[in-house]
Amino acid sequence: MDAFPAFATSISSSVSRIEVVRRQDASIRRVPFQRKIGAGLEPGEFEREVVAGRIRHVGLPESLHFLASVLGIPIERWEESIQPVLADRPLESGLGRIEAGRAAGIRQEAIGLVGSDVRIRLEFVAAIGLEDPHDRVIVHGDPPVDLVWKGGVHGDVATSAIVLNSIRPLLASAPGLHTMATIPLVRCAQAPPAPESATRKPKSAAARPRT
Repeated sequence: MDAFPAFATSISSSVSRIEVVRRQDASIRRVPFQRKIGAGLEPGEFEREVVAGRIRHVGLPESLHFLASVLGIPIERWEESIQPVLADRPLESGLGRIEAGRAAGIRQEAIGLVGSDVRIRLEFVAAIGLEDPHDRVIVHGDPPVDLVWKGGVHGDVATSAIVLNSIRPLLASAPGLHTMATIPLVRCAQAPPAPESATRKPKSAAARPRT
């Protein structure tokens, strides 16, 4: 919700506002993730866990400030809100059955403002059985950009992949503290396929033509 949106602005000559939306069907995620988004809690329990800091998408405000910094978008202040997504029907989860009226997940929003004008908006929604999962980046600029991943990105797979794919760029960087904005472009670091000559099996002596 930060490095990729920043890269998406590389074709824009100017950017006035940026929005990032992440909608995840948490039913395909691991149980600790379902617990972290408050799945199965009563609304009152959900609120208490939010106040205690145990339910939230960690890093959303940091992503907002990353975008403000690397894109040079001025903000005077920022705000964050966290609310439950309530189940409108019984749902099955890794934590057990979730009855209607209980929390199926979380809706978290962080916004950066100048006066009453929203310059950066990040919305994270993750809930059991959430319909229309997708990731979206909207760049209000010249030219405007609107990118959508249908189905969304599986967070568990993406997290492990980006850690591994960041190793080579980090090794190529100077010593010190880095962010995704200060290391070379991260990309898939899979090994290239071996040349055909290296994978071709040698013919057996019996199969070789006699001279």
